[in-house]
Amino acid sequence: MCPAIVGHMPRGTDAPTNRDTVPTVNREVWATEVRSLIETRAAGNLTAFARLIGTDRGTVGRWKRGAIDVSTESVIKVARAFDLKAGDLLVRVGLLEPVDLRGGRR
Repeated sequence: MCPAIVGHMPRGTDAPTNRDTVPTVNREVWATEVRSLIETRAAGNLTAFARLIGTDRGTVGRWKRGAIDVSTESVIKVARAFDLKAGDLLVRVGLLEPVDLRGGRR
């Protein structure tokens, strides 16, 4: 095992701690958010939605189907395009924990 990682391991286990895991988007929740925004903010028009956030229609379609992950940067871009609180959206899709918005420790 890599010595740099050993220092972050709990005693008596080879499993990484929660601090070592990288959060990933909940694709189902993100797909629901995207579908809702397309309907409410882009009059149901996927192409218009893609244009508003500055990405391609294919990517938005894959998000809508929950087929691909989304980057933190893309979530923030969507939030800004529709005047949403980026932190709240990041929490809803699983990329942040509520404590991260408060600046507290886990």
